[in-house]
Amino acid sequence: MARAGVDRLRAELAIVGDRPRAEGVAALDRLCKRWPPDVTKPQRMVSLALMLLRLGATRDRVEAYVGATPSVMVSGIGVSDDTKTLDDIIPLFAQARVLSTLGRPLDPVAAVPNDPRVHLHGAVLLQRMLVLVGTARGEADAGTLLSPGIVVRRLLPAINLYNRSWQDTRDWTDWHGVRGRAEAYFDLILRTAHAHGHAALMAVLECMTRGWTENTRHAWPADPSPIWWTPRVSS
Repeated sequence: MARAGVDRLRAELAIVGDRPRAEGVAALDRLCKRWPPDVTKPQRMVSLALMLLRLGATRDRVEAYVGATPSVMVSGIGVSDDTKTLDDIIPLFAQARVLSTLGRPLDPVAAVPNDPRVHLHGAVLLQRMLVLVGTARGEADAGTLLSPGIVVRRLLPAINLYNRSWQDTRDWTDWHGVRGRAEAYFDLILRTAHAHGHAALMAVLECMTRGWTENTRHAWPADPSPIWWTPRVSS
């Protein structure tokens, strides 16, 4: 994409995210005219589908964009990947979120099957958890707010992703890259809990910090405590 196109995209996305609803809808209409459903641009399609959902577009319009994405947007994580963000794999979370909102949730294990290359198992587990968390977020987007106890139970496998001994992970050469994303990953879990209400957020945060302060501290790559996290604008 030419630099002018990138700048325009960023400007329009800023309007969608930060301006009053009417301006956001108008900006999103401009984006959709510029980028109609296109199977060759899956990441852009799922981003537009998510924005359409957030702004209350019709189901048919959302389906047109999510239908232009692969069945599952699984990505690889490099063995020497030192990134601290989820940017390269967040489309899978967005896809799971959209499909859950539409009432077609993905199954984490079916969506992200085992890789015969055992050294990539860390990436498999991380992406399964993104499906799980995205599904819970989609339920909130659809208006199904779960009780704090249910939110904790649903998110517990994701909360415990890093609670593994070195014997478990010694053959997973991608685990370094997975661990490096911990803070962004925990932030995503907390934002998902927050979407189900303040009580759900507090219950999940208490569960996470309890895991940190008990005997599993050595297994956590980051302290999931309220010191570094405060609720952000819903996204």
